[in-house]
Amino acid sequence: MAGSGDRSLVARLAAVKSLKEMIDVNFSSNKHVFVTCMPHYTKAMFSVLFACRGPEAREQVLLVLRSAIARVGSGVKSSISSLQEGFPKAWSLFEQQNILRQSLLKLLSAVVNSLESESVALFPFVLPILKYCLEPREQAERGYLTHDTLLLWRALLRMTPSAPTPSVLLQVFSGWFHLMSNSNDGTDILIEIFESHFLLFGGAIQPFLSQYLKMAAPICSSLLHDLTNPVLPKSVRLIGKLCDCLELLLVAFPTRFSETSVLTLPLIPSLLASLTRHVQAYGLSTSTNPSKLKMVNQRLCIVFSLMICAAALTPLLFCFIHSRCLS
Repeated sequence: MAGSGDRSLVARLAAVKSLKEMIDVNFSSNKHVFVTCMPHYTKAMFSVLFACRGPEAREQVLLVLRSAIARVGSGVKSSISSLQEGFPKAWSLFEQQNILRQSLLKLLSAVVNSLESESVALFPFVLPILKYCLEPREQAERGYLTHDTLLLWRALLRMTPSAPTPSVLLQVFSGWFHLMSNSNDGTDILIEIFESHFLLFGGAIQPFLSQYLKMAAPICSSLLHDLTNPVLPKSVRLIGKLCDCLELLLVAFPTRFSETSVLTLPLIPSLLASLTRHVQAYGLSTSTNPSKLKMVNQRLCIVFSLMICAAALTPLLFCFIHSRCLS
C-alpha cells in the first residue's frame, strides 16, 4: 500500500498537470491571476521537483514551469528569489541526469527572455553555469549540453543592457574559441554571440578588441577552410554571417581600424577563397540559392570597401560611403 508521502506526491503531480491545462486554456483571460500567483507557483513546483523520484515526472514539472514563465513574461520578476534559491539546488541535484540539465538550461533561457534587461539579476548563478558548460573538459564529456548552452548565452547577451555592460560577461568568452575550433554545430549562433559583444561593449570595447580579435582571426579562417574542403551546402550562409559580422565591426568602430584590422585583414582572403570554391562547386544551379549567393557577394564587396575607407578616410566620409553602399 502506498504511504501518505506517495499519495501526497501523486496529488501534487496531478495539481501540476492541472496547472498546465489551466495555462493552455485560460491564461489569456486570467493573466493577472497567474502573474499574481507566480511566486507561489514557482516555489511549489520546485518543491514538487525535488520530491519526485523519476526523471520523467521531473521533466514534466520543468516543462510546466517553463511554459508558465514564458506566458507571464516580465511578470516572472516576482519569482526571482524562488528561482535564485531553487535553480542552483536543482542543477547540483541533477548532476548525473543529462536530460534534466538540458531542461534546466531551457528553463533559464525562458527566464532570461522573460526578464529581458532585468536578467542581470541572474548573473550570480547563470554565469558560473555558462562557464562550467563551456569548459573544454565539460564539452568533451557533456557535449549534449552545447546547443542549449549556446541558446542561453545568446539570450543573455541580447537581453543585457548596453550601458553599463557588466565586464563579467567577458569571463565566459574564452569558451567561444574552443567551440569555434571543435564544434560542427551551432556555428551560426557562435557568430551571433561574437557580434553581440561588439554591440554590447560599445565604447568600452578595448578589452575585447585587444584580447580576443587577434585570437579569433585564425579560428574564423580555419572555419572557412573547413566549410569549403569539401564545399558544404551551408557554407554560403555562414560566409554571409561572417561578412555581416565584419561589416558590423567596421561600422561600429570606424576610427579604430588599426585594432579591428587584426580580424578583418586576415579574413578577407579566406572569405574570397571560400566564396570562389562554393561557386566552383555549385555554380548557380538549383542546388544553391542564386539570390543568396549574390547577396553574400554584395556584402563581401561592402566589407572590402569599408576596410579601404576605414584605413584612409575620415569617419564622416566613411559613414557617407557606407550609407551609399546600402542604398
